Amino acid sequence: MILNKNNRQKEARYTNKITNGELAQIKTICVLCWGLIGDVLIRVSLLEALKERFPESKLTVVVDPPGVVALKNHPDVDELVLFSRKKRPFLKYIYTVISKIRYLRRKKFDLSINLYSGGASPRIIRLINAKNRLGFNHTKALRKSNNWQVDHPDLCTNWTIEIGTVLLPLGIHTVRRGTSFYCNEQELSFADNWLSEIPKKHYVINLAAGVESKIWATHKFVSLAEMIQQKYNYYPIILSNPGQTHLVEQFRSIAADETMYSVLPITSFGNVAAIIKKSDFIITGDTSIMHMAFGLKCPTLGIFTQTRPEIVDPEDSIHIACFKEGRELDSCGQKMGTQELSADYCFSQFEKLITVLEKS
Repeated sequence: MILNKNNRQKEARYTNKITNGELAQIKTICVLCWGLIGDVLIRVSLLEALKERFPESKLTVVVDPPGVVALKNHPDVDELVLFSRKKRPFLKYIYTVISKIRYLRRKKFDLSINLYSGGASPRIIRLINAKNRLGFNHTKALRKSNNWQVDHPDLCTNWTIEIGTVLLPLGIHTVRRGTSFYCNEQELSFADNWLSEIPKKHYVINLAAGVESKIWATHKFVSLAEMIQQKYNYYPIILSNPGQTHLVEQFRSIAADETMYSVLPITSFGNVAAIIKKSDFIITGDTSIMHMAFGLKCPTLGIFTQTRPEIVDPEDSIHIACFKEGRELDSCGQKMGTQELSADYCFSQFEKLITVLEKS
């Protein structure tokens, strides 16, 4: 997707214009990419665009420990640095900050890019002390830490594209609206073994969501699964999510005796990804799992009970959204989604997904 006004994107304004000579000298890049797994996944195509623009560069990406799984197998990432921001126990936190900053500072990066922007990230960027520091300019701390600055977007359309405007000073005018996720051989082998007794026509249901208020009612998931099974004979695999296994128990208690399904026990995020990769499609309301499915190019039926689907909609993966506007407005003045999505409505959206799959 081109980063310009043609896609409703504000033209980015930036200071301290970078010369071609300066760009030619960039050989090492550090990207600060803190955040949850979903936060990291929406930034993956920016990392890929960086690597395409500077193919000979060494790309170091700084992530929180939970974000490692999003990038650990990505071929464009030369080094992942785990930088935990947990402040307890405090002495361990101080040791982590000092050791990580010293390690990154010794690398003497040609360029650092702050894709996180919040918290202590401006101070960390200054302490890493790359020759050139690129980031958004919407806070005093960011303006002080970056010598190359870009106006912050309003984040009212696709977030990957809007965040991608930070790369404009580097001559990167195209960012893919989507993401990538890679499984390793061990994870793929796990999926093959676990799926060996599962019917060939199978798909994944994720009942959970990171925010409790975004969880679609379990009884609606059950109704949708039963309609899909009755008409299309697809076999559901129900994911178990740490801290939300009660949703699986609800599914079990509600599902009719004749409803056939399997439950994937709690396992690693990479193993879950491999199961999704080898499934026909996935139904989920959790954006982290949704982004992972986009990255795996697994067809997705997204259940949007709050977030507007255009914020995450990919250009290179089959995706049908279940979404109806509610009454509440988001920070952009747009109507947010509503929990009032019936199983019948989502089934009608699912049939659109099936139509697309049959044509592809």
